[in-house]
Amino acid sequence: IYYDTQVQFFRDIEGMVTPVIDMKSLLSELDQHGIYSIARMVVFKDPVVAEGRPDLAVRDEVTGGLWRDMNGAPWVNAFNEELWVANGELGAELGNLGFDEVQYDYIRFPSDGDLTTADFGSDYSEAGRRAAITGAVSVGSELIRATGAQFAIDLFPIVALLGDDQGIGQTMQDLTPLVDVVCLMIYPSHFITGNIPVDGHPNDYPAETVSYTLERAEELVPGTIKKMRPWLQDFTYPLEGYAEYGPAEVRAQIDAAEAMGVSGWLLWNAAGEFQVEALSPE
Repeated sequence: IYYDTQVQFFRDIEGMVTPVIDMKSLLSELDQHGIYSIARMVVFKDPVVAEGRPDLAVRDEVTGGLWRDMNGAPWVNAFNEELWVANGELGAELGNLGFDEVQYDYIRFPSDGDLTTADFGSDYSEAGRRAAITGAVSVGSELIRATGAQFAIDLFPIVALLGDDQGIGQTMQDLTPLVDVVCLMIYPSHFITGNIPVDGHPNDYPAETVSYTLERAEELVPGTIKKMRPWLQDFTYPLEGYAEYGPAEVRAQIDAAEAMGVSGWLLWNAAGEFQVEALSPE
């Protein structure tokens, strides 16, 4: 957390709070320029809390220590209601500071790593996972929206395509009614052949991938397109054989999303290096 939060849960964890940003000054400057401000919160992939409060972390049944994903990162346990409240309080604080929107990312169970050794200490069935994620989002929704801020969540697009929770606790059916904005993370490079009806890998079909995913989401939860503001791919996936994503591929995704009637869109590039040539002057 890069500002001086007053949420005691996070202040109590050593190394959690690094107050390098004057948030009020930043928000004032954004307001002066008419910029819509979004506070993105990484909820359950939280190594600092996992290591600072191991009692709240996913445990490894084999080692007895912290379970870690394929990149070596520990996760906190989404079944723990203390985390639901702490993150909701942090989101509410951000809303009260003046952010226009609070966005929950990693609001899910882990999707990679050796999940056979992960001990969640609770009902790790689909029903149990869905109840936990819905519970966390419900708490966040109540606390954050009470401040007047919009509440958004990031979702894997596969849950729109297939309709179940895909092992991570997210479903559009459960979560869409609880939020103001749904951000499906529609990165064509992250799909696999067969996810959508195209002749080849979805990475080669940026517009079709976006259109089909949004169509499926609307079929699954009618009216959701009005809340939809998808993440779109503004990067080239770094594996041999994957087509490069330049301005044309980025623009194709934007046009496809806008044609579906979404409320807006977001571009993702982990390095923050965006292709402005893909954007309209306005």
